[in-house]
Amino acid sequence: MSCSTVRQTLLAQENPRAPTEGEARHLAGCADCRAWHNRLIHIEEQLPLIAVPACPIPGRLLIALDSSILRLPSVSRQHSRLRNLEGGRQKLALAVSLAASLAVFTIGWWAWPEQTTNPTRRASAADPYLGELNHRIAGARTASQRITAMTIWADQLLAEARQHGDDPAHLAVLAGHFDRLVQDDLILEVDRVAPAQRRVLASSLATQMRKLQEQASLLAQQLEPQDTKASVSLRRIAASARAASDRLLRIT
Repeated sequence: MSCSTVRQTLLAQENPRAPTEGEARHLAGCADCRAWHNRLIHIEEQLPLIAVPACPIPGRLLIALDSSILRLPSVSRQHSRLRNLEGGRQKLALAVSLAASLAVFTIGWWAWPEQTTNPTRRASAADPYLGELNHRIAGARTASQRITAMTIWADQLLAEARQHGDDPAHLAVLAGHFDRLVQDDLILEVDRVAPAQRRVLASSLATQMRKLQEQASLLAQQLEPQDTKASVSLRRIAASARAASDRLLRIT
């Protein structure tokens, strides 16, 4: 199945969380479609959270309508009333149809990727960081699951840095990945969590970032007498963890 076919059929399904066997095989082998599918699921999760303003019928209008019905003296007026009611039903049906069409169009427009203008998708094949990030969150269907995958990767990046203290070039790459992960993508996913859970989650993550900061700072101190370049990368990791912690604590 082609990417276009898979995405069109998933958009048309009542429950895109359950792809068919053929679609599942395609998603397993296509990182771009997996990322698109995750976005589609995220949109569906957010739909019930959209606030719909209440629109009660004014009591005076109901009284006026009842009074006008009681005053109808003839069949012609009754026929006119029925015609007006039918016209009102048609207008209501049209309004509901337009609202539903607009919602579907908005969701489709937001979810459907522009293959020729999406820089993130274009760069993913040539960007080691994005390639690894897409791989790690490929199976995550919710923001919480993506956050878990990202925090695991953050821990692993620092562990890998500890093992490669004698390779400044590799440490510089790891520091760059860590910086983008905890200051950009992790914060973005936290913002997508439901407001009722966001503050508690952000506070917990901030504590975890502080622990990573302490570990990276200690490791930098240990390596500084041997290799200044290596210690610089580790201090960058520590600074990124500290900055992420501060930003998380400001989230409400």
